[in-house]
Amino acid sequence: MNEKAKRTLIYFIISILICGALGFYIGRRTVDIGTPKTEVKYVKGEKITDSIPYPQPVEVIKPIDTANIIKQCVKNGIYYELFPEKVVTEYIEITKEDTAAIIKDWATKRMYSETLFDIDTVGKCIVNASVQYNRLSLLAYDYTPIEKQISITTNKVRFFSPYIGIGVLVDNDFNDYLNYIPTASLGFFIKEKYGVNLQYGKSFKDKNNFFGASLLYKF
Repeated sequence: MNEKAKRTLIYFIISILICGALGFYIGRRTVDIGTPKTEVKYVKGEKITDSIPYPQPVEVIKPIDTANIIKQCVKNGIYYELFPEKVVTEYIEITKEDTAAIIKDWATKRMYSETLFDIDTVGKCIVNASVQYNRLSLLAYDYTPIEKQISITTNKVRFFSPYIGIGVLVDNDFNDYLNYIPTASLGFFIKEKYGVNLQYGKSFKDKNNFFGASLLYKF
């Protein structure tokens, strides 16, 4: 290889290194992160269950006049099944049959289950209770929480993406000798979709220079 060819090759390598460093610097400074995408999801969590057996009252108020209690029940139309034949008068006599009905009602166990709330963004809570012997014998709850999950997705798009490349062209004129032409490519993409490519090559055989340009579209 003669001196002129060596000098051309050195310039060729130096140009590639300069273009690569310049493209790396410009590419890093032209990153467009776009608009972050926020997604909110509500995910059902694990059910939480707990109970309080035989809860203790914080205050107990005992009635003074039993006859007046029955009179008020009959008057207000509540618990009439305990006193079906009674009439509100100045005086109410309690018979043995009344006493048996009251004792039976007193010993009856009643189970309650109510949905305290059922909200898509909060969860569902069910309250269960048991009453017997005029006492709250059980208080329990089932709570299925809903957890709010927020995810933010950011898509980084390079507004300007330069690139370089090297290659070899083969000039075959149907003779026994093949002419290998080294080439260098330089170009860029805009928003990673539209691009421009410039190509340069030099033949060491006949010292001719080759230039080319093309438009690119990435899909």
